Amino acid sequence: MDNVTQVCNCHGLTHKGVQCKNIGKYKVGGCAYCHFHVPRSDVECVICMTKLFDVAMIPCGHQFHFQCLQKWLRYNTSCPICRCVVFYKINKEEYQTIMNRYTGDEYELVRNIAIYCRSGQDLQNFLVEIGIQKD
Repeated sequence: MDNVTQVCNCHGLTHKGVQCKNIGKYKVGGCAYCHFHVPRSDVECVICMTKLFDVAMIPCGHQFHFQCLQKWLRYNTSCPICRCVVFYKINKEEYQTIMNRYTGDEYELVRNIAIYCRSGQDLQNFLVEIGIQKD
């Protein structure tokens, strides 16, 4: 059962104090919560304007919902707040060439890795290292 996401029940309680029966999709502090019961911070995601719960931080330090950030980065390469370039030194053409090789879950994975790479070559080397490099 290794490498398989385990299905967990939500650790939240309903308004009647009964254990929630939804599936826990969001992990917080070792517990799983559904969308309704996930602990939220006082900070809002500036992309969707709702309270943060599944936080993703980009190199400039700004935080967003993970899903919101993924959608934003499909069309933009900069922070929605400060416009700091998220993909350090990967030029746009090189980034697009690499990303055009991937679809679906692999595309999401490569884009998340690219955020932390310092160059296109750095990204390609890492993709070779983890075994998903495509020519």
